[in-house]
Amino acid sequence: EFLGSLEEVLGDVRSIWLPKRSNTTTTTDASRNAQTWTYDATIASRFTVLGSGAAVDFNGTTQEADAPDANLYSFGDSAIDQPFSVVVLINPDTVNAVRTILAKWNETTATPLREWWFYMDATGYPSIELWDESADGQIGREHQVALTASTWVLLGVTYNGTGANTGIRIYKNAAQVDNANVSSGTYTAMENSVTLPTLAFHIGAAATEEFWDGKIGFIALTAKVLSVDEMWEIKE
Repeated sequence: EFLGSLEEVLGDVRSIWLPKRSNTTTTTDASRNAQTWTYDATIASRFTVLGSGAAVDFNGTTQEADAPDANLYSFGDSAIDQPFSVVVLINPDTVNAVRTILAKWNETTATPLREWWFYMDATGYPSIELWDESADGQIGREHQVALTASTWVLLGVTYNGTGANTGIRIYKNAAQVDNANVSSGTYTAMENSVTLPTLAFHIGAAATEEFWDGKIGFIALTAKVLSVDEMWEIKE
């Protein structure tokens, strides 16, 4: 029932990470794309009961998941962007370090492969960055109020594909909260790279880093700009 209601709101859904208590080293994506998310180690002992489902606890140092690269996770072709949205249910243990929620971002290659990065910054602010690799520029937004540790929150980000900070919104418990830009240089569009989509970490300049510290209940990614009313529907 939950999945059916969620998919009806999401529309062109690209990924729904919704782990089952029977999962150990992989989770099959609950969307129609059925991609496989692979963990660094078994998650069998890291479940927390959450309603009629379960959340996974990540330790902030090594625990993560990734899926094979696919075009369905990219939303730009270097000339024009497509709309997309991410919705997550999270509970951070700490709010004093950079923590990745979901990303398609790799800085270890000779030419970095940066597309988009949804994260909490070092002061606990929920943030989203989109990168134009050719122009070496970015757009983004953040909410300059720290999340609260040990508290469940429904976060959402939306982007309308216009190539501007004004096209990005951040929602907290279905209320729009973004109040500052995170941008630099010149931006035209993201580029479809071969880097993996990553959950609870991103591939930074030196190595895998900035792991999520806390619980995650579900993550949904869709090629659609979710409205405030649709965010409310998901919250409810």
